[in-house]
Amino acid sequence: MTRGLLSAGVHVFIVALSLTSSSTSMAAQSIFDGWVRHSEYVAMRDGVKLAVDYYRPTKEGALHSKPLPVVWRFTPYGRYQTGADGKVSDQNAILDVSSGSNGKAIFEHLLQQGYVVAQADIRGYNASFGISEIWLGPQQGHDAFDLTEWFSAQHWGTENVGMLGRSYLGSVQLMAASYASPHLKAIVPEMAQIDHFSLFSRNGVLRNDLVVSWDKMRSAMDVAAIVPKPFSVAPVMADTSRADLLTASDEHKLNTRLADSILQMPVRDSTDPATGTKHHIESSVLFKLPQLEQSGVAIYHLSGWYDDSIRDHLTLLRNLNNPQKIHIGPYFHQDNFGFDYLTETRRWFDYWLKGKDNGIMDEPRVTYYVVGQKPLEGWHHSSQWPEPDLDELVLHLSGEKSGSARSFNDGTLSYEEPQGSSDGKDVYLVDETLSLGDLITRNTGAFRRDACPVSKNIADVGEVCYLSSGYPDLSDTYDAKAITYTSAELRVDVVVAGFPEVKVFVSSNREDADLFFVLTEVTPEGVSQFVSDGAIRASHRSLNKPSFDNFGLPWHGNFSPDLTDLGPEPALISLALKPIANLFEKGNRIRLTIAGYDAKSGVPLESTEDKKIIIHMGGDYRSNLSLPIK
Repeated sequence: MTRGLLSAGVHVFIVALSLTSSSTSMAAQSIFDGWVRHSEYVAMRDGVKLAVDYYRPTKEGALHSKPLPVVWRFTPYGRYQTGADGKVSDQNAILDVSSGSNGKAIFEHLLQQGYVVAQADIRGYNASFGISEIWLGPQQGHDAFDLTEWFSAQHWGTENVGMLGRSYLGSVQLMAASYASPHLKAIVPEMAQIDHFSLFSRNGVLRNDLVVSWDKMRSAMDVAAIVPKPFSVAPVMADTSRADLLTASDEHKLNTRLADSILQMPVRDSTDPATGTKHHIESSVLFKLPQLEQSGVAIYHLSGWYDDSIRDHLTLLRNLNNPQKIHIGPYFHQDNFGFDYLTETRRWFDYWLKGKDNGIMDEPRVTYYVVGQKPLEGWHHSSQWPEPDLDELVLHLSGEKSGSARSFNDGTLSYEEPQGSSDGKDVYLVDETLSLGDLITRNTGAFRRDACPVSKNIADVGEVCYLSSGYPDLSDTYDAKAITYTSAELRVDVVVAGFPEVKVFVSSNREDADLFFVLTEVTPEGVSQFVSDGAIRASHRSLNKPSFDNFGLPWHGNFSPDLTDLGPEPALISLALKPIANLFEKGNRIRLTIAGYDAKSGVPLESTEDKKIIIHMGGDYRSNLSLPIK
């Protein structure tokens, strides 16, 4: 039997009597009780065939014959797979290898509520033909357009089509919307990215972990075996001999390895030597905002404070006039606990694809969680983000000892601006053993995952998921090996709700330096809990005027003409950290930790042996941390 799938035949919904999902409301509102799966190849405008599965609802075994809206996913991870025996023993099963918008439950729920659902393999991947030259770009936008038009033209579909999915499956929705199919009316992107360069490089600090992980996964998935393997890509139904699958698989051998592309493009305007295109620009929805807005597609964003996508979702919310809503939780990449995801997603599609006036657009535009507040009190609502009329708390870096850290310097974050004309400085010998952890592990929250199941029931979710990021204590493993600046104990609760921003004057005994900034909350017991972070290669510090509203924050274009050596003279590094809504409790402290190396979070510069980073503070070089507070 296929892994994690239901029994064979026309499927019947199983409704568990539990508050951990939407099953209670699903049972009360059930329209259909099963489904039938179909699969086939669909030709794109250039003749390349993509593998598509679609599921049509049934009631008491009878296939529904009238048109219904289609909601679909476009995936590089496999639309369907074999079971443990290498066979497809259940032709009607829904793949069950993920959760949330990539999972099985949302497809079941939509089928039950009167939708056709579908899933297609991306060009060059799994059972689809063609080759893949890049991570995600215009080709996927064209293909998504063609598939959307195909769905809307089928006798079982209507002219209103929606998309959903997380991560890559979220990003491809936004790319699809920027190509403006007239029938794509609503999307639900979860943890999606819009900036191709920033996905792989943190202002010049390359994310090699993602590149290596992707290439390793693709090498295992994209070349089908003559003898079917357990849990491997499945052919479309008519391909009983697997001939089409094997032919498509042969084409995938020409796919470009991500490493061969990304490693050759260190700046935003780099040209890919293999294709002659500027992938970081041409493959970024960030530079297609007018087209995305013109599409009019309604967008329901799902993101989390600890996912790398959060800034991208907020940027879209800020810049587009499309109908939009956003839900931001205390989430890492695979979380969506604490709210009824199934019902909320279905309500969005009911409104935009079925024309049901269910009030969803009368509800607050922004829902977000303040980390550190109690589960029943932490959800807040507003019409925009950041909320208007925030105050600014500016903390100045000082060489005075805080008495709270065992770090290289134990500096202070002071409420008072340094007086006098002298340039205070901390000279730091870079520690090559230092790491906050690889970015994939950090972004997925693997260290706390068991405590945070996908559930709308508060009782099922550990308090750590609401009260803090759940990172291990950083006081010894990170802060002690870096430079720290720590405030006095807070006299009142402080809610930081927006983009923390650092302005730090830096110099070095080398021509360049990597800088990692980490914002933490420190308890009276000395536990240093991660709140937010950011990174930059100092040569990428030049600021540019963006073509979009960047919240008034510094924006680094990371273009080749802007690269500037660092050297011995102080240079200003202005950097917005990841946005956050966090309660710093009375009696706790605010800490900024600065490091010059991360062994797992990026490809370093040349050997850092005897490399020094100098933080300047005072005189003409007044460094500070700025926090937006409610």
